Amino acid sequence: MQNRNRSQLTDCPTMPSRIAFDSATGPHPLQMLASAPHRLLFFSGAIAIVLTMLWWSLWLANTRFGLGIMPMPPARLPAGWAHAMLAQYGMFPLFMCGFLLTVFPRWLGLPPLRRWSYVPVAAGILGGYVLVHAGLLGNSVLVTF
Repeated sequence: MQNRNRSQLTDCPTMPSRIAFDSATGPHPLQMLASAPHRLLFFSGAIAIVLTMLWWSLWLANTRFGLGIMPMPPARLPAGWAHAMLAQYGMFPLFMCGFLLTVFPRWLGLPPLRRWSYVPVAAGILGGYVLVHAGLLGNSVLVTF
């Protein structure tokens, strides 16, 4: 078997070269993220999952051990209900919309969606998701509504 050095591997026609990943010559990472519905919406869904896992872990640790890690506002919504609501109406729609907005045009023989039609969807769902978390953490402006 022949040993190859790193430069020979990057010159392989089946493997993209480093130049393709250089931000000076390629598109901006945010443009790459918003270049297809599934990329942006799946990434937003992953952010939502991490936020929920962080909030839920902190809430459970604070409830069980009384660590005082995060402020516990008066419960307007029980934490279990909030967790279920956030999973069902916050996280999953991001993944479903990402999948459906990518495959529907293909299945229906339509051109791919333009950015202006799915970027507001991701921004709206994720923005609302973050605001709900801020309210659950005790933001006085958001808790009063």
